[in-house]
Amino acid sequence: MGCTQSEFVSLLTNTLNSTHINRYKNTEQAELTVNQLDSVKSTWKLIKNHKDFGLMIMERMFLKNSEIKHKWIFAKDLNTEEEIRKNLQTIYHAAKIMEMFNKLVNLYDLHKPNDFKEITHLGKNHFDYGVRPSDFEHFEECLIYCLEKEINDDKLFDIKTKTSWKKFFIKIASKLTEGIYLAEIDELNTINKCIK
Repeated sequence: MGCTQSEFVSLLTNTLNSTHINRYKNTEQAELTVNQLDSVKSTWKLIKNHKDFGLMIMERMFLKNSEIKHKWIFAKDLNTEEEIRKNLQTIYHAAKIMEMFNKLVNLYDLHKPNDFKEITHLGKNHFDYGVRPSDFEHFEECLIYCLEKEINDDKLFDIKTKTSWKKFFIKIASKLTEGIYLAEIDELNTINKCIK
């Protein structure tokens, strides 16, 4: 005995709506202009030490958002700046995030389709760790905070630059969200098959 088609569609809709944040769904408002993309690319070049910058983001993420820290299995006992910065798994994770950001910033092109398959796949993989679109708001806040702190110049990182970075991040988060939805659909299909 399983769900009827309409019950399954209802279950699917409720599940997707429960994790969906409109901010990362409607990305038409997040289309960058040439000037905005130039702003993202030029300020990214100001981040000289990507390893340290990645650790700065992870540190802020874990210390400011303890309610979601459990989504990183290795982070549950990391409670101080020193513990976070010395943890090998944090160092590895921060390096992978920075590697991906560096690739996205450098390869992003307004004049041709961008290949986000890797990002969508990453979102799909993170579904099993309990990552949901609402979590991206925390990462966005940490990223903007750390960029502002690292660049440390109101003229270089002004409100326009901040807006450019937010739009850029929304574009990335929308692709991660897409991957999470694909994983949710796979899971619901599996559940539906099991209960038939």
